[in-house]
Amino acid sequence: DNVTETLGSGPLHRALTSESVTGRLLGLNEERTVLLDTIFFTSGNNISYRDDMVRRMVPIELDPKIEHPEERNDFKRNPLLPWVAKQRATLLIDAITILLAYMRDGQSSQKLTGLGSFQEWSNLVRSALTWVGERDPCEGRKLAQEQHSPDTEALQNLITAWFACYDTKIMLLNKVD
Repeated sequence: DNVTETLGSGPLHRALTSESVTGRLLGLNEERTVLLDTIFFTSGNNISYRDDMVRRMVPIELDPKIEHPEERNDFKRNPLLPWVAKQRATLLIDAITILLAYMRDGQSSQKLTGLGSFQEWSNLVRSALTWVGERDPCEGRKLAQEQHSPDTEALQNLITAWFACYDTKIMLLNKVD
């Protein structure tokens, strides 16, 4: 909650894309491998991402459209958590119904871009959501990639410096005739 540092690290990246994680037991010279079937959530304002963290996440933007969201009390379901607990079975049935209907309809292609390490999730969950008319849950990744990719930032800096030094003339290196 309330991430204030750049999000991402080797161990976190591995955990987000692996079915298991291996680590050394504290105080012992032993390693253990455990299955990892966990969903990770983070929250924060204007989070920045390290390395290729952006490809391992589905960002969402919650905009309460008020200056002090902690003072908001006009929720449709208030308080939310007791409502969710009471409606849990119905919500799960609704989610499963969408997935089953999509599968029974033949899992038609939704013409979505690939999602690398998460292709199975994309082909089923993401596609089912767009099939019923919901927005692509990965739409927010595009903006996050543009804003937070170190490679994109480095390339933008290189191009800016290049054009500043060479007066916007396009130069080709190793030109082949």
